[in-house]
Amino acid sequence: MIRRENHRSRAGASVLTAVMLILVTLYLATEVVLHLLGQRALLASPAQLTEGLTRLPQQVAPTVLLASGLAAALLGLVLLGLGLGSGRRARRALFSERAAVVIDDSVITSALTRSAGRLAGLPTAQVLTQVHRGRVKVAVRPSSGTAIDDDLLRAGLAAELRSWGLRQELRLSVSIDSKGAVGI
Repeated sequence: MIRRENHRSRAGASVLTAVMLILVTLYLATEVVLHLLGQRALLASPAQLTEGLTRLPQQVAPTVLLASGLAAALLGLVLLGLGLGSGRRARRALFSERAAVVIDDSVITSALTRSAGRLAGLPTAQVLTQVHRGRVKVAVRPSSGTAIDDDLLRAGLAAELRSWGLRQELRLSVSIDSKGAVGI
């Protein structure tokens, strides 16, 4: 359940691709069977199809061939990207004995921003938090003339992260801007 919630489904692209290939295969198979039975072709007999494909470069403008080739290559790249891409969503799993619990990365950033602001005695507008690929980056911009205890802030945020019971531990990095915010 957790894997299903943390990864995008590739079913839509897979089904669409399979349906398109099945339809083309069924059409070609129907034309071959009709040809073997001596019946009239639906659109073109297998001989007409192969002849049309061999004459295609002479009958169609090179720019049209190039554009269709690029479109086919682009479609192939999109399908390859969908197939090989991670499909990972911005979500994290929590330990739970009773249920599969998944939280969005935006929940983590919001909670850590609030905690960092509380620990540093600053409004949340002066804290920027990002979660990406197993890392949490917290950037604090203190008000001018305000000193922030770096160790206290790191320890507090690390304790906050540990208290949630994330299945995959996030690496925490905290940076405090040397230039203070004026007028906040």
